[in-house]
This record gives sequence, C-alpha cells and structure tokens, in this order.
Amino acid sequence: MAFIAVLRFIAHFLNVICGCIVAAAVGVTVQNMTFAGNRFCILFSDWKHAGTLDDIMGSITYCDFLIAAGIICLAPAAVFAILTIVSICRKDTTASGWSLIELIVAAMEVVIMLAAGIVATAGLKATCDSVSPLSCSTLADKVQEAFDSGSAGNFYNNLLATQAGAWISTVSWAVVAIINFFRFRRYSRSEDVAKQSLVASANLKNSPSEN
Repeated sequence: MAFIAVLRFIAHFLNVICGCIVAAAVGVTVQNMTFAGNRFCILFSDWKHAGTLDDIMGSITYCDFLIAAGIICLAPAAVFAILTIVSICRKDTTASGWSLIELIVAAMEVVIMLAAGIVATAGLKATCDSVSPLSCSTLADKVQEAFDSGSAGNFYNNLLATQAGAWISTVSWAVVAIINFFRFRRYSRSEDVAKQSLVASANLKNSPSEN
C-alpha cells in the first residue's frame, strides 16, 4: 500500500507542475499579446487575410479557459499531494472514505484537462493551418510585427508546452482516478465485512443460551 501512496503523490506532484505550466505559458502568451489595453488570444486565429487584430485573433475566452484549467488542476493536486505525504509519514496508507472524494475530483479533472488539451491542440493547429503551406514557426515574425513585441513571437513554444502539460495532466489524473476507484472499492468491502461482523456478534449476544 505504501507503493500506491507514493504513486499517488507522484501523480499529484506531476499535476501541480502541469497545471503551473498550462496557466503560466498561456498567461505569458496573452500578456505578450496585450495591445492598447486589449488582451488577445492567438488560438484559432486566422492570418490568411489582412485585417485588424480583432479580425485576425481568436476569442480571448479560449486562453482564459486554459488559464483557469491550469489553476483548477494545480490547486486540488497540491492539496492531495500534501495529504498523501502526511499519510505516508504517519504510515497510514490504508484505503479510507476520503478516496471517494479524491476519485470524484480526479474524474472531474480528467474532463477539464482533456478539454484543455483539445482546445490547445485544435487552436494551435487552426492557427498554423492559416499560414499553410508555410510552417507555423514562420508566423513568429508576423506576430512580432503585429504586436511590436519580440516576446510575442514566443507563442509557439509556449503553446507546445501548454499542449504537453494538458495531455500529461489528463493521463495523470486518470491514473489517480483509477487508483482511488480500487481504493474506495476496497474500503467499501472492508466496511461491509465490519458491519456483518457487528451484526453477527449482536445476534450471538441476543440469541438464547443453551441449557
């Protein structure tokens, strides 16, 4: 059981890192693409035709969602990582009712990070397709010129990191969910056995003694 606890800690620690990467990478990208007080998101942008930034860039909602997803990922992961460390230090790694809460949170996180991975991947692909047949890396010069910022051209590497963080976190949360599913099932069985033992003991005490 100690091995399972260590595996859970590693998964939670990994989710903390991935959540930070997703939130920070997208946050920095949006910050670099802030122009005249307006925030822009390069996901799902269209660079085929000339126009204003409002016409070219995608909805800021996509980037805001990824930032929120990263924060939602790292916050519970940090809490569960601390709780897991405490249980390991106390040598109390048996299954408990808390495994159900961890299972529910993990299942929700799988959905959120899966959506984040899809948005990041599809959004970057749509942006890169808009400059096809040129490679997406060539878009950096256009972005730098549009925002008059050298840092804005780093969007490609930032979004690749976002994709990686989102997909790795999805798998990691799925592992946590699977582990806690079996932990809760084991806990439920142990509770049932304990209740049956109590009922059996009560029946023995209440049964009339033989002469």
